[in-house]
Amino acid sequence: MNHLLPIFMKLENKPCLVVGGGKVAFQKIKQLLDSKAEVTVVALKVRENIQSMPVYINYSEY
Repeated sequence: MNHLLPIFMKLENKPCLVVGGGKVAFQKIKQLLDSKAEVTVVALKVRENIQSMPVYINYSEY
């Protein structure tokens, strides 16, 4: 059973953290950037399409 928690927030200029650098992370990052959030990504490996996005990338384990 899924327990969902819908949250509506204004993310403009808010710091947001994405853990992971794969396909799902890419989709989440696109949504966050569309909301004008300031995105930090923490991952050992990051897809090329994420590397070209306006995000801060911390290449490390979380």
